[in-house]
Amino acid sequence: MKTSVLFNKLVSYPLSFNMGEMLKLPSKWITGFSAGEISFNLTLENKSSYKLGVRPRVSVSLPQDERDLSILIAIQNHLGCGYITKDSGDRRVWYYRCDNLEELENKIVPFFTQNDLVLSKRLDFESMTEALKMIRAKEHLTHKGLAKIKELHAQMNSKRDRSNIDHGTIEISNDWLRGFVDAEGSFYASVTPNKTSALGYRVVATFAISQTASEKPVLEAIQSFLGCGFIRTRSPNIPGRLAVCEFQVNAFKDILNVVLPFFNANSLLTTKRLNYLDFEAIMRLVERKEHLSQSGLDQIRTIIAGMNRKREYP
Repeated sequence: MKTSVLFNKLVSYPLSFNMGEMLKLPSKWITGFSAGEISFNLTLENKSSYKLGVRPRVSVSLPQDERDLSILIAIQNHLGCGYITKDSGDRRVWYYRCDNLEELENKIVPFFTQNDLVLSKRLDFESMTEALKMIRAKEHLTHKGLAKIKELHAQMNSKRDRSNIDHGTIEISNDWLRGFVDAEGSFYASVTPNKTSALGYRVVATFAISQTASEKPVLEAIQSFLGCGFIRTRSPNIPGRLAVCEFQVNAFKDILNVVLPFFNANSLLTTKRLNYLDFEAIMRLVERKEHLSQSGLDQIRTIIAGMNRKREYP
């Protein structure tokens, strides 16, 4: 079966593939991934030819490095709307976007209404949705309506005060969590000096998720869901910024008994999975106590040298 992917608003470039082999994304995975990556946008375009001098626009956008372009295509296919476009300034970044009012109203809004984002980003979704409804009802053409839309714009995304967010009931599922980790999680390891070890070094491995302090209840829910780990709070480096909270699991027994079984049963779908597989390989060497030998330690160092930002992708 053939299909095509809309790569911009003007041209549809054919992309042939077997639909049976196309990446299928669970709705909850998309929601978890979007909690970390998507933006719900409300912009105000000033132009004298507009009735009130301002035209509000609503849209959603989700960026990814080109190595995970297939994820954007799969999201577009699942949602049944939007288009994919390349970042004009960064040749490696691609975006899934949707700015068509009918598609936003009939596809995007129902999807994220039925599938809770969990994070406070849902408030930006709600503000965008309210603005969309007003635009569809032509209320933006009245002074009262435009004033309300400007009020929504003034409190969205980076302008929103997130210091006292009520998250309500937080429900974590397997698919939501692996999607969120695909977006926001990290797996890393290091070999550090240690005087009590026979070789003078020890292996430290960590699974972590970082968020601003406003999302601490979500990290606490993840901690409870997995039944391990701890949360550390760091003061902001820049005045006026919120503190950062990081959920970490670095106890070997928790990594071996909880983290690895979870992600082996619930595979990551982005190329972050490659870093997870390296992370698992390191932990298996530790499990077999091969890190206590020079050859095993060297092997771990070699794996670490190709992880995360040091990884070379084809």
